[in-house]
Amino acid sequence: MADYYHNPKTEKSTVLDEIWEHILAISKGKCNITDEMILNVRDEKYHFILGGLQILHEDLQAHKEDFVKKLEAEYKLEALKKESEELARKREAEHQIELLKKKNEELAQFNYVASHDLQEPLRTITSFSDILKRKYIEQLDAEAQMYLKFISESANRMSGLIFDLLNYSKIGREYKLEKIDCKQIVDAVSRDLDYAIAKTKPIIDVGDLPIINCNKTGMHQVFQNLIGNALKFRKPEETPKIEINVSDNGKQYLFCVADNGIGIEPMYKERIFGIFQRLHNKDKYDGTGIGLASCKKIIEMHQGKIWVESEFGIGSKFYFSIPKNK
Repeated sequence: MADYYHNPKTEKSTVLDEIWEHILAISKGKCNITDEMILNVRDEKYHFILGGLQILHEDLQAHKEDFVKKLEAEYKLEALKKESEELARKREAEHQIELLKKKNEELAQFNYVASHDLQEPLRTITSFSDILKRKYIEQLDAEAQMYLKFISESANRMSGLIFDLLNYSKIGREYKLEKIDCKQIVDAVSRDLDYAIAKTKPIIDVGDLPIINCNKTGMHQVFQNLIGNALKFRKPEETPKIEINVSDNGKQYLFCVADNGIGIEPMYKERIFGIFQRLHNKDKYDGTGIGLASCKKIIEMHQGKIWVESEFGIGSKFYFSIPKNK
């Protein structure tokens, strides 16, 4: 476009005067309508310049007042349009909030059903299985005793599955952030895993961990699942080694929980974070397949990410990030 278009205006000039002067300049041949104007006609300034040229008559100056009124009307129309769009977005957001409230109410109802209606028959099965063991075990042959054992173990697994599912559904319902010392969380997790630690006798190396703004319960679950998995999926012939450290890149903390366990095959690195995903036979490794799914949900709740780097047969490194502005 001609230099005329790019010359800065004085502070007293208005946007409307500037547009009008461009129209006059184009009509008098001082500058031309360019491809840039046509291609960018949605740009407010170009839009009004081209629009203004369409209503010119022979005496341009005489029609300036009408043109300015037309421009002002278009400005008002554009403002009303934007206001209407903003109102529509606000109404859509309110609608989504209402839908979310209904979903939360449905989830609360599900929690009630799962914790009461589903658990009750399982408790009955377990109770009567215990009675059969206690009173009639001597009258049952080896095959019947094996069947009874299967019933009892299956009921216990189902109960554990429902319990873990309930905990998973509750993640984020009480999302309270507070300043927490991660070293204290790891110490608390170690106390919770005291039996497994005493049994496996691991070497646990904990680096300098920061104080972060997080959900205390959620972060406790993350460390408990990752450390617990490192103890569970150990190599039987080796002493378990677990390293917990963190790096700070200025914008986020990057945590790493590394172990020398059995490792994970590349094809399963994404799958393990899905709910109910198990890679091993339940007879060899217990669990419901919800632990890492819970970790993923908690970390994403903190606007972070979680992933794993692993060599099958060598060990795994679980990484998760927590933004520092949380």
